[in-house]
Amino acid sequence: MLNTLKLNSLQERRIYNRLGMLYKIAGGMVLPEDPDEYLTSKPQRRTVKVKTYSDYTSSNILDRHITKNSRAFKISCAQTNQYKNSFTLFFMETLVLWNHLEESVVRKRTVEGFKQALQDHF
Repeated sequence: MLNTLKLNSLQERRIYNRLGMLYKIAGGMVLPEDPDEYLTSKPQRRTVKVKTYSDYTSSNILDRHITKNSRAFKISCAQTNQYKNSFTLFFMETLVLWNHLEESVVRKRTVEGFKQALQDHF
């Protein structure tokens, strides 16, 4: 049914919407209650990439910390279940996805341009 209606899966639509909201928050278009608590810029460091082979993809324990753009954010560690299941989970999961985006995607000037770049990226 999704194919006939040319819709993305619910999971993909949620990812697009979360990244779109983070783009608005990072650009100052929408202000959360305390953005400094969740959004701390991450200093640019070397890039760690997962090695891929034709028949095997190795897992990387540093996958949460990989950054591919200069607008990356620091991801805080959740040590309690209460923190893991709170509203900050939105930020933690979304920041991992954000940090994996290419520079050309996060540098778009408009929300519409960003969303189109997301469609092209995925």
